[in-house]
Amino acid sequence: ASSATSRKGLELSENPSAAMNFYWPQLGRQVRVVGSVIELSARASAQDWDERPGADGRPNPSWRLYALQPSEIEFWQA
Repeated sequence: ASSATSRKGLELSENPSAAMNFYWPQLGRQVRVVGSVIELSARASAQDWDERPGADGRPNPSWRLYALQPSEIEFWQA
């Protein structure tokens, strides 16, 4: 999730692809996911904004929720 006017939001609108990592130090494992990004619905974005800690009930129309559609997944272990 990000503001559509933030650096990340602007970059995703120009190039809708991303990568993310998940790291579990206790297990010595990491997962890297790469793929295309889609913008989720305005309703889903509004619900995500409302459920965030510190939300004061006012709408944030520039808030966008995204989903990563994996095309590549790497599993690493120690």
